[in-house]
Parts: sequence; structure tokens; C-alpha cells
Amino acid sequence: MDIAQIIVLSLVQGFTEFLPVSSSAHLILIPILTGWTDQGMSFDLAAHLGTLIAVLIFFRVDLKKLIYAAPGLHKRDEPFSAHRKLLHMLLIATMPVLIVGYFGQDFVRTEFRGTHIIATSTIVFAVILWVADAYGSRQREYLALARVMHC
Repeated sequence: MDIAQIIVLSLVQGFTEFLPVSSSAHLILIPILTGWTDQGMSFDLAAHLGTLIAVLIFFRVDLKKLIYAAPGLHKRDEPFSAHRKLLHMLLIATMPVLIVGYFGQDFVRTEFRGTHIIATSTIVFAVILWVADAYGSRQREYLALARVMHC
């Protein structure tokens, strides 16, 4: 892998990670479209790790609040209750990924890097996002929690 490929793939990762598209799929499709060799899972993991580090740095103040709220995760009547609620939701939302990642890592490594899987999942999730946007509630309950986080 040459430096141009590293730069392009890193930029693609950085631009697509925060959009409602799959940055992982883009990392797989770019080499196919350009004729480059597949960079492999190790590079993809490193690119995602770089994104994670950037997010942790950007949200360091909020993460500090979550860490301080963690010891009393089960309590509701203390000043950190909104932070505890968010931390609790983040922990619950992370569990499915951890379970699938742990038990299905070989399957994911071999089967989920195919273009037919990328195309099918992109179409399916586009429809899900469209339905959620068209018919979902317009109530933004999480915004009140976000305001508390930035106090």
C-alpha cells in the first residue's frame, strides 16, 4: 500500500464516519473502484481507531462528566443523574456490537467485506432511515439531555 492510498482512505474514513453512511463500506469500495489492492482489516481497524481517538479528544469534557457520574450509575437523585442516564444508554447501545464482534469476528472478517453485502445493507438501511425520517416522532427528547451535558 502506497502513501497515496493511505491518504485517500484516511480522508474517506474521516469524512464518512460521521455521516449516515458506512465508512467501513467506503473503505472497502474505494480500492475496488480505483483498482488498488484491498488494504485489509488491520488498516480498517487503525483508521477506525484514529477516528475514535479524535472523538475522545473532541468530547473530553463530556467524557469526564460521564466518568464522574459512573460510580453511582444506579442512583437517580444526585446531580449527575442526566450524565448517568446517558452513560447507561451508551453502555446498553454498545452491548450488541460487543457481542457480535466477539462471537462473529471470523464471519464478519470473511463475509461482510463483499460488494453484494455492502450494496444490500446500504439499500436496506437507506430505506430504514427514510421510513424513520418520514414517519418517526419529531420529538427531540435527547436534545434536553445534550443541553445538560454541555452545562
